[in-house]
Amino acid sequence: MTSPINNTSRSTSEALSNKPSATKNKQSTTDSNTQSPTQASSNADTVSLSAASTQVRELQNRLADIPEVDAERVAQIKQEIANGNYPLDAKAIAANLLSLEKALSE
Repeated sequence: MTSPINNTSRSTSEALSNKPSATKNKQSTTDSNTQSPTQASSNADTVSLSAASTQVRELQNRLADIPEVDAERVAQIKQEIANGNYPLDAKAIAANLLSLEKALSE
């Protein structure tokens, strides 16, 4: 027999019991998660990637292999500075630092 006012989908004994329906729902979801591997694989979703996404993935992998800093170039510049052959313009460096600071504060 169902209750005509409250919880119309539950029987009267379920509506009057002290156990919340969430416990029953939790148990049923636990039971559904214990399917055999063949049942789970038949319910699995599939994903297919477009050619563009595959290309993006390949480019990301290539970029990951490239170092962020060219250590050889850094060593070369350090050597040039040590030898006094690398021209440093203090005013240009200061101007660039000020413009960078201004851009960051905006």
